[in-house]
Amino acid sequence: MIEELKLHKNKPAQRFQCRLLLQEPGHSVLWYSAPKAGAIRDIVLPAGTCTIAHYWNDRGYVLWRMFYPGGALAGTLFHICKD
Repeated sequence: MIEELKLHKNKPAQRFQCRLLLQEPGHSVLWYSAPKAGAIRDIVLPAGTCTIAHYWNDRGYVLWRMFYPGGALAGTLFHICKD
């Protein structure tokens, strides 16, 4: 397991326990399964929703692909970030 730490400008930090799927120079892929329901804006994500997150050292964003428990795509999310 690997811990993802999300630091926000306007709310408390969040920690997520993830599985490392891929690690190569400059690129990592993490997998996370939500233990409880949540929402991103108006998209309701039930417990068991999985996220595959791509992190690159040389890009100013991260990419998340979220999948409902049955496997259907729930959404794609880009986060603009640094460091």
